[in-house]
Amino acid sequence: SSGINAEYGIVVTVSVVSVVTDKLGLLLEVAGIISAIPYAFIFPPLLYLKLDPNGSTMHAGKICAILMLTFGCLFFILGFTGLVIKIISNVPETPDLRYCEVMCNSTVAQMLNI
Repeated sequence: SSGINAEYGIVVTVSVVSVVTDKLGLLLEVAGIISAIPYAFIFPPLLYLKLDPNGSTMHAGKICAILMLTFGCLFFILGFTGLVIKIISNVPETPDLRYCEVMCNSTVAQMLNI
């Protein structure tokens, strides 16, 4: 089916690009925004609303589904916007961790009584 092909396409694309680039965190963010948010927060309430046997009457289940769908769409938009801003602003993937070298070396020296 086309859903399975889309999943394989996303996985293969992310895998190939992750081998080519050093920004793995950015790729995981893209995969999460494109696949995880819709699968967890958008598609289930859409299916529930489509298959709801009560029709147009408003009840607690329908209200929960609408809220979940609203928050899912909001998270998708915010995540995608944040991702685009991160790509455009060229934020470095990892912070400068030189302080760790100094701390680790001094800790090792203290442990060895050097």
